[in-house]
Amino acid sequence: MPAPPFLLSQPEPMLKAKIITVKDEVSKVLTALHASQAIHVKEAKELKPLERELIERRRGELENLLRIIDRFLMNVGKEYTVEIEEKIEPYTIPELLEKYEKPVMEIYAKMQTLANKISGVQQKLSETEAKVKYLEALSKVRPSLRIVDLDFKGKVIFSKTIVVPKEREEDFEGKIKEVADIVAKAELAEPPEIVYVVAGLLRRFDLIIRLVRELGLTILPFEREAMNISDYVKKLREKIASLKNELDKLSSEFAKLIEDNLKQVLILKILLENEMLKLNVLEKAAGAKYVTLIEGWVPESLRKKLLYELHSNVRFFHVSFEKAKPEENPPTKMKNLNILKYFEPLVKFYGVPRYTEWDPTPLVAYSFSIFFGLMLGDVIYGILMLLVVRYVLDKLVENPESENYLTFKKMLYVSGFASVIAGFLYGSYLGDTLKLLGINIPPLVPQFTDPLSLIFLSMGIGLVHVNIAHFLGLIKALRERDKITIASKVGLFITEIFGIPYVLFKMANYKVLPIPDNLYNMLIYGVMVGIGFLVYSQVTSMKFFGILMWIFDITGLLGDIMSYTRIAGVAFATIYLASCFNLMTRMIITGFQGVLPGIVGLALGLLFGAVVFFLGHLLNLALSIVGPFIHSLRLCFVEFLPKFYEGGGIEYSPLKLILRRRIIVRPP
Repeated sequence: MPAPPFLLSQPEPMLKAKIITVKDEVSKVLTALHASQAIHVKEAKELKPLERELIERRRGELENLLRIIDRFLMNVGKEYTVEIEEKIEPYTIPELLEKYEKPVMEIYAKMQTLANKISGVQQKLSETEAKVKYLEALSKVRPSLRIVDLDFKGKVIFSKTIVVPKEREEDFEGKIKEVADIVAKAELAEPPEIVYVVAGLLRRFDLIIRLVRELGLTILPFEREAMNISDYVKKLREKIASLKNELDKLSSEFAKLIEDNLKQVLILKILLENEMLKLNVLEKAAGAKYVTLIEGWVPESLRKKLLYELHSNVRFFHVSFEKAKPEENPPTKMKNLNILKYFEPLVKFYGVPRYTEWDPTPLVAYSFSIFFGLMLGDVIYGILMLLVVRYVLDKLVENPESENYLTFKKMLYVSGFASVIAGFLYGSYLGDTLKLLGINIPPLVPQFTDPLSLIFLSMGIGLVHVNIAHFLGLIKALRERDKITIASKVGLFITEIFGIPYVLFKMANYKVLPIPDNLYNMLIYGVMVGIGFLVYSQVTSMKFFGILMWIFDITGLLGDIMSYTRIAGVAFATIYLASCFNLMTRMIITGFQGVLPGIVGLALGLLFGAVVFFLGHLLNLALSIVGPFIHSLRLCFVEFLPKFYEGGGIEYSPLKLILRRRIIVRPP
């Protein structure tokens, strides 16, 4: 008998679909499958694979276009938010590809031309600025030098200007003496370099070139100008101003080209991504001389939709459906109630359920939202978190329209509301801010304000939560006829049933069961029976070593339950830290009033107090969102799921239309 869907859900039943069509109709079949968004394609092996050469050639064409688009987007200089208004549907994609492919290629060619011009101007500008830097250094040591003296090659002698890194100074000077004379030497601080002007006989020129290459140095080229260095520097500065002006114009033209055509480029990117998906389907298809076979998994709920699209758009085809066989492993399409769907990403993060396995999303949804709410537990913080999720979070992600992100966002909304409810239970509003303002709103559950009571509550939650996991593990073991696990789980339950009342009575004189005192002593025998089951399971699985390993079953259970005290710890950390920032604010205000009596002290106190109040609570809000999220995730992933859930399934991923209506493009 299946579990209730609000506790554990079952993946949606899948059918294996086989679609056979004539080769001329393959493109129409692919378009129909794309429109139905129903089939998770698997590799067909009943016929021979299709011609890989044609598929790979088309894939290469699409990948080349996508690379061009990526290179285009790499040149985006600022953030853009682009609204995609073009109506994109599976049946319009071929037409839209023809519409956008050629213009985008022309735009890219223009962009490449502009980019080359910009690169050339930047190189000239960089070289000119470097010359000015070196010439100014030389003018300080030899102002009488002319430009023609820096780069000369006559019939008898030559001169060259060489840039040498500081660490190569000794090496260079030791070797240059054998080849040429140093005419001038000037040092630069940043980067640490030395510029030399050397002169020598022309017959030794090749030795200079060899030395420069050997040491990895740079020779500066100069024009044959008879003017002195200072006049030439003025000329170069005019050239730098002209190059910068040209660079600004080219950069503006480049930015305008990108801005004016960004939408077309992004539309083509979406179209190409959809074509790649269809090509992936074709790659997994198989064929004979005249027909093509496509296989895949279709949820029962989408069977009619798939048939409708095929009958509406394909003339010659045959489709058959059959249920999954026990040895097959269909993909998993999770099936949960609407509000519980928001927590599916958490379960997928741990592991997709196998097709024949329970989906623990409902239990994870209840657990995570309760844990998160109790740990954040402040009305104002909860409301602020909802506002952050609503107005800020979209700006921090690359694709705020993605399905996974929207689901995650809704999960945060539920968690935020749980925090607001817990805040009312605690009576916490930015800690004790309202109390300091004279507004007293009592907590709905006063016991929650007592640390010890909340610790006991956390341990009680842990006891229930962990035992639910062990109970589900027992049911799973019974279904799989796993005798060792059955003995282990039964032993654990018996030990708890008899051991908890016994320990509480002996250590705290607290009676859990309405039985006489003398009968409590008899509970130890039940504990021994439970331990016997544990010993049996461990010895059966681990042989001799199992004689002692049963102890870790009990200590592991205690450790799991104690781990839930983090709920109380994080909750009070949030409340107390908020109250500490309130206290600091109050101390700053009273401190300024004590030092500067009157309106001035009050104004300064309020100003600095407001800064501390704002920054302190902002920090606490960030910590109080991240901390509870991580700890809630840990309780679900470490203490709960491993006891009955494995995961390892294949996520249902149908061929469907990739469509983004709003795309945020950021600089690389």
